[in-house]
Amino acid sequence: MILAFQNKKKIQALAKGVNAVWADLDAIQSNTKWPVIFSGITTMAPIEQARRYGLDYWYVDSGYMGNHKRKNYLRVCKNSIHASGDIIARPRDRLDRLQVDTTQISRGSSVLIIPPDAKQASHFDIDNVDTWLADTVSRIQELTDRPIQIRHRPASRTTRMSADTLVQALAQDINVVVTFISNSGVEAVLHDIPVISLGPSACVKVSPWSLDQIDAVPDIDAEAKEAWMRHLSYSQFTGEEMSNGTAWSILNE
Repeated sequence: MILAFQNKKKIQALAKGVNAVWADLDAIQSNTKWPVIFSGITTMAPIEQARRYGLDYWYVDSGYMGNHKRKNYLRVCKNSIHASGDIIARPRDRLDRLQVDTTQISRGSSVLIIPPDAKQASHFDIDNVDTWLADTVSRIQELTDRPIQIRHRPASRTTRMSADTLVQALAQDINVVVTFISNSGVEAVLHDIPVISLGPSACVKVSPWSLDQIDAVPDIDAEAKEAWMRHLSYSQFTGEEMSNGTAWSILNE
C-alpha cells in the first residue's frame, strides 16, 4: 500500500497511477509502515515520519525542463525534494521530446546570488532570508573580489517566463550562480553557467563546487551535462504518464 498525503492537484495523477490511499495528518503521523507520496515543500510531516521509521517517500513538484508556457511536467523524487542522487545512465528519447533551450551563455565576471524563497527557507530552518543573504554575501566577499549581483525570484510566473527571465539575468556578465535549491540552478547549468548549490539541488552532480572554489569554478563539462540532462528527463513526467503507471514503472526500474 502507498499513502497519498493532501489531495493536491500535483499528486492526484500519481496517486491514481499507484492506487494510493488518501491519508489525513493523523494517518501520516501514525504511519510506521507505508511509503508516502506528497507535494508541498512546507509539508514536513511525511518526511519526519519517513526518517523516524526508515520509510520511503516520494516528493512531487515542478519539473526541471520542458515547462514552457504551461507546467506540463512534474518531477518525482525519492527520499528527497530534488533529484540530487547519483546520475543514472539513460537514453535520450525523453530529453528529445522536451525541446530544451541549451544555448550557451558566455561566462562573465560576476557572481549571481539567488536567495531561497520563504517556503524553501522554512523547510530548511532558515529563520530569515535577509540574514541568509547578508551572510552569504559576506562570505563571498571574503573569498573573491568579483562583483556580486542578487536576483530575487519574480513573484509572477508570467514575469519569470517573459519580462524578467533568468536567461536575461545570466547574460549580464555572470560567471557563476550561487543558489540554495532553486530550479534556477538547473536552468543556469543548461546554459553552461556553473552553479554553487548551498542546499540539495539537482545541480550537485554536474556542478559540485563549493564557495571556497568561487574564484576558479571550472566550466560545465559537456559530456557530464548530457548525461545529467538525460537523467533529469527520466525523473519528470506528464500527468498522463503518472496516472497510467509509466512514471512509477520508470522510477522503480
